[in-house]
Amino acid sequence: SSPSSSSSSSSPFKWFDQEDEASSSSSSSSSSSSPSSSSSAPSDLFAGLVFSFSEHFAFKRKSELTDQIKRHGGTISYMLNDRCTHLVATPKEVADNLSGKIRQARKFVEEGKRPAARGDGDDVFHVIAGEWLDECLRQGVRVKEYPAFDLLAQLRLGASKVCVKQWNVTHSKEWN
Repeated sequence: SSPSSSSSSSSPFKWFDQEDEASSSSSSSSSSSSPSSSSSAPSDLFAGLVFSFSEHFAFKRKSELTDQIKRHGGTISYMLNDRCTHLVATPKEVADNLSGKIRQARKFVEEGKRPAARGDGDDVFHVIAGEWLDECLRQGVRVKEYPAFDLLAQLRLGASKVCVKQWNVTHSKEWN
């Protein structure tokens, strides 16, 4: 059964609200919004992937995701370089072009940058929402980044204003 939502929208990017409602209702006794599989055994789910975080990403959330990435075989890079496969950012940062890493990531994508081979057949650089990591952990598999979790794709598809508005409503506490 899916969580019920008081707002009804035909936007394909409604997942920002849905995931928050699902997380808060399933873990109301916990102050953390980590995915339910966070206590699962370490895996190689993110093996071969190198993540960097945008400069304005909320510290607590970044710390939680960093722990999960490392626990599941991924690597963290504090600099956005040619080894990075994913930049983790928020829709607002991408839409507003808020940081040097976002501008660099856009340039990577425009120039067709390909990260170092990582053995999974995907040689595309991704700018993703943190919710992509949550979804991968929930499902126990690497889900497709495009288009639902690919923030630059959402921007190109004209969905960024919807995403930013929904993200601001559901995640505004992280920016305070």
